[in-house]
Amino acid sequence: CSVFVLQRFCFAAFLFCIPDEATVTLQPNWPLIYRGETITVRCEIQGGGRTEWTYEWKADKLDRRPTHNEYRITAATESDSGKYSCRGRNDYLLTEWSKVVTLTVSVNITADMLSN
Repeated sequence: CSVFVLQRFCFAAFLFCIPDEATVTLQPNWPLIYRGETITVRCEIQGGGRTEWTYEWKADKLDRRPTHNEYRITAATESDSGKYSCRGRNDYLLTEWSKVVTLTVSVNITADMLSN
């Protein structure tokens, strides 16, 4: 946790842990990826640099579920398109699922396609 909140209630004090936040990023961060390109899907834990995390992934088309924070797609195809989300866990904490990031892989536009 990177933030602790102390609340006082009557004669007792309670310490609440606000979990670190998971975020999915795409590299390169373009709105559209073309077939054949390489893209890295990364799970980043905000404020979580001081601890070892195991990563869980939710994805529409992920054929293997990596436990590390990066998933590299080489020679992207349309089947890699979809929604990606992640979360982190360690011995004591489990983050919420990240917001969903949508990856769109499209067919390359060629000169022949443009002339038709």
